[in-house]
Amino acid sequence: MSNIVVETCFEDLEEARNLGKTLIYEHLVSCVHITEIESIYVWENDYPDVKEYLVSMKTTLDMFPKIEKRIKELHSYELPEISYYLFDGSKEFKDWIDENLQNKEVIA
Repeated sequence: MSNIVVETCFEDLEEARNLGKTLIYEHLVSCVHITEIESIYVWENDYPDVKEYLVSMKTTLDMFPKIEKRIKELHSYELPEISYYLFDGSKEFKDWIDENLQNKEVIA
């Protein structure tokens, strides 16, 4: 199974935390890291320079469609970043990721 890190950004820390917790509780991701970053980008003929929170989530490639759908449902941005990249790691770590995504009951 291919392991991936899914990333998205938020301007609001609580919104970033809520997404992370939701995806953990729904067993779509095994781990969430939230990092404060500075973002400079092009949006509607402007060049915002803002503080954002990068949310990086470890999961498997087969979970990506569900994660993408949930991010779109929960995100406040008109066009949120939803990207992923493949990664490799120790067998034990990858097994831990898989373990946390399989047939788990959603936490209320």
